[in-house]
Amino acid sequence: MADPQGFSHITVTAADDDDIVIQAGIVEPAEPELELEPELEPEQEPEPEPEPEAAPSDGYHETTLADLESVKMSRAQKAVIVVALLGIIAFVAWYLLAR
Repeated sequence: MADPQGFSHITVTAADDDDIVIQAGIVEPAEPELELEPELEPEQEPEPEPEPEAAPSDGYHETTLADLESVKMSRAQKAVIVVALLGIIAFVAWYLLAR
């Protein structure tokens, strides 16, 4: 028989406790930062932004055609392509001959 006073993972607290809601992924700054642009004098023109420098090498580079041509396709990739093409051909043949 179940023990009514047994251990339970559910706890009940008083309703007057403040509930804290945490939303994952939302970061709120402690104090809002004001981004004010400096007032320019009428005769002063804004300075052009410097050109961005080359990104530091973090080990990532975009895939190029040379990268794709240098690697052979695996048997599994070839098998998937062949099965997909055979399926398309079978569908077209069924559609044209079954009408």
